[in-house]
Amino acid sequence: MGYCNPPIPPPELDQFYCARPETTSAQLSAQFVLSPGHPTTVGRTFRGLLRLPVGFTLANRANMKHIALVSINLLVSISLTGVTALGQQEAKVKANLKSLAYGETKTGSGPESPGAELQGTRNQLYHIQQSDILELAFTFATEFNQTVTVQPDGFITLRMAGTLHAADLTLPVLTAQIETAYASILNQGEVSVTLKEFEHPYFLATGEVGRPGKYELRGDLTMLQAMAIAGGFTDKAKTSQVVLFRRVSEGYTETKLVDMKRILHARNLAEDLHLHPGDMLFVPRTQFSKIERFIPTSSLGLYLSGAKL
Repeated sequence: MGYCNPPIPPPELDQFYCARPETTSAQLSAQFVLSPGHPTTVGRTFRGLLRLPVGFTLANRANMKHIALVSINLLVSISLTGVTALGQQEAKVKANLKSLAYGETKTGSGPESPGAELQGTRNQLYHIQQSDILELAFTFATEFNQTVTVQPDGFITLRMAGTLHAADLTLPVLTAQIETAYASILNQGEVSVTLKEFEHPYFLATGEVGRPGKYELRGDLTMLQAMAIAGGFTDKAKTSQVVLFRRVSEGYTETKLVDMKRILHARNLAEDLHLHPGDMLFVPRTQFSKIERFIPTSSLGLYLSGAKL
């Protein structure tokens, strides 16, 4: 290729820098390829961005200036791309931290999980409800220790600090808001918030079960275990279409049909879904039980015995 300028060219652009001064634009475009041993992304991008004017020669100083400007623009573009990617990653991390602070500790379920169709959350932080009783203990100002009750409107009344909305908040968030409320009164307003009385997790069982009602959800409970607690299925239950209602967010509820009959017959407890606090189970009636009361007893007896009416 003749002499080179600079003497030690970059490996991915060696053919470009070693072109002769009298090389035309067509010849230079044909020579401007990456070395096989250095397939760098930057080199490919540089090749795509380079646009050489007609009659271009390396002997022209203005043309060399044009190449320098293209190189600078390329480096700036690469830098901006990296900054954008870092900014998106930082925003994602901040969003995750914010969701954790508000108790949204979602645990995703893969395709192999029987509950993949239900979103919901498990092991989430407790959200304060109306009528909950909270105990506030100040570390450096014990005279401000107090016990407060969440009112029906969701507010609590703080001594010398006014009212504060507490319903639907988690304990870490409420603790931070209480410390902020006392910041203008106390020099060191570090406080510890403890739940004294609260609504325990529960599930509802209704429909064709032995004892419909509201039950406390203690520990990890499955649908079959919940049915046993509620008295089991009645003889009119349609166990192949048990409905599970799960509240996802304010105003949104998910439903899922569960074939409990198939689970029992197959003896496959891997498909027995785990309950979340607030879940409701509904066991419908069979089709025959819906019309049974409209069939005369005498006709029903003949039908069951196989006689023709």
